[in-house]
Amino acid sequence: MAVDYDLLRSFVEVAKSPSFVEAAKRRRVTQSAISQQMKSLENQLGIVLFEKVGRRAQLTRSGRDLYESIAIRFSQIDLAVDVATHADEKLEGQVRIGAPGPFAKFWLRARIAKVLERFPQIELELVTGESYDLEPLLQAGKLDVAVYFSLRKWRTRQFDCVPIAEEELVAVVAPTYLQRVGPPTSIQELRTRHVHMVNPISVFEPWWRAIFGTSCPPPKRVRFSSSDMEETMFFALQGFGVAILPTYLCGGALETGQLVPLPLQGISPELEPRYRKPIYLAWRTESDRIASIHAVRTTLLEDREPELP
Repeated sequence: MAVDYDLLRSFVEVAKSPSFVEAAKRRRVTQSAISQQMKSLENQLGIVLFEKVGRRAQLTRSGRDLYESIAIRFSQIDLAVDVATHADEKLEGQVRIGAPGPFAKFWLRARIAKVLERFPQIELELVTGESYDLEPLLQAGKLDVAVYFSLRKWRTRQFDCVPIAEEELVAVVAPTYLQRVGPPTSIQELRTRHVHMVNPISVFEPWWRAIFGTSCPPPKRVRFSSSDMEETMFFALQGFGVAILPTYLCGGALETGQLVPLPLQGISPELEPRYRKPIYLAWRTESDRIASIHAVRTTLLEDREPELP
């Protein structure tokens, strides 16, 4: 099927922008023009890409699938052009990268090594912390690029982002915990009989909402809380309770049987044993003029697939 390339480019901008107005500004056309382009694309593809939710247009499932498939291709083209454009500029100076600690260890290490080997005059600084820590640093220009687990404020003219990986979260327990407590047979039992270990700052909302009807866990059922996921995994391995962990961190323990997915079959259709959400690399658009940041970002994005266990 022959599809207009320019329409797909506009679609990517609309999908990652907070509104059609913002996408139109980035494409340097009017809002009515961008709306007409989206209608033309829907007609060409024969699918609905957007749906009205209140007064706003949101991507349909087909729209999200298309965006996730083609956004990476467009960003690869853009990066190739960026590299060619800045090929003759000096690649030196400091570039500051921000990322959540555990993910940095499993995703960034090999890529940072590639940057260090490829660009000996570039000095890298890695800053680790939660997304809420990194956000103000990137906004203030104290970070040049940042790994981010949400798109809340990056869909603007000041910032851009591309998906780099997918985080898979799984509810896990140690076999000794299941032997002692037994598998849950209902939401009520999971709420009252089982104990949980959490990140108090970044509570996994779908899980808690399905069990407790709120995104905030009741303190009386929390056995251990820590913003360090590696510490949470350590105590989950000791059999102290249920933990929600990313597979890039706990995948090895799952493979060896030290941890097992919490058996949830038949408890509730809203309570999934595994959840997935995208991870992004974000940067300030004004840094596009700096060759060293371009070089680092291009290298980090060469291989998007996460190195999961």
